[in-house]
Amino acid sequence: MFYVPVGTQKQATELTESLINKRLAACVQVHEADSSYAWKGVFNREKEWILTIKTSLKKQKDCYQFLKQNHPYELPCIIWRAVEVNQEYQQWVKDQLKTLF
Repeated sequence: MFYVPVGTQKQATELTESLINKRLAACVQVHEADSSYAWKGVFNREKEWILTIKTSLKKQKDCYQFLKQNHPYELPCIIWRAVEVNQEYQQWVKDQLKTLF
């Protein structure tokens, strides 16, 4: 599972569609968030859109590489971790990530 913030809803939508179409993610949830941070010595408070990306361990590396290459930020936050899920959901994720073409 990945946690990835982006700056606009359009960016979130574009990444989501690409991840699913490329079979790198089975499901992506997008949530609006208020973010506060210091960047290059300046305090910032902005809206961000958080992507929670559900994928398999097998696709984790490819998903990470795609996010790293396609993320719009100069310094993206790409957090991932292995999680445990119920067996039926795990099978659904695997089925969604199979190449259909």
